[in-house]
Amino acid sequence: GVREAATHSKQRVEGFVAETREWKLRVERLQRASQEEFLHAQELVGEELKRLFEAASDIRRATEAKFARLDVKVTEDVRKIVSALATHKETLEEQERVTSERMGELQKEEEKQLKRLWEALREHKAKASTRFEEMRAGLHEEQHKRQEQSLQLQGQVDQLLQRSEEGKAEVEKVRAEEEERRQTEAGR
Repeated sequence: GVREAATHSKQRVEGFVAETREWKLRVERLQRASQEEFLHAQELVGEELKRLFEAASDIRRATEAKFARLDVKVTEDVRKIVSALATHKETLEEQERVTSERMGELQKEEEKQLKRLWEALREHKAKASTRFEEMRAGLHEEQHKRQEQSLQLQGQVDQLLQRSEEGKAEVEKVRAEEEERRQTEAGR
């Protein structure tokens, strides 16, 4: 009877120890998964920012190229006007008027395009910021959940360890009683 109880207690203790190890491994796996998700999100945000900077750089280059073409065009118009001035004063005045109007239109058009590009960039930046904040909030919430799960698992592990200690104490008590009984029987 006592030996069976001791064997049963030992099996319970071994079961608790195995459960404790299993919980510990599960907690470690959850922590690793959480860290991997955080690193993945960080990588996604980095890629999004890189794409934003590349888009802004492309817009800047395209605008510079348009201005370079516009400079060439203006230079050509001015050269024509100067050569026409020598021979045809009236033609010069007409050319100046046409060029002035054209420049105004081109400048207005360029300003409109720049304004649209700037608004698009700001809108894209705002969307990226919103997405980044959403991802950050999601990560924070997930991390909080994981921490709560870890705390729950730690509480369960602590309970199992306490049960294990109680089981060990019970086994020691049974052994002591068995030893005392043997000594009492041996003394008779």
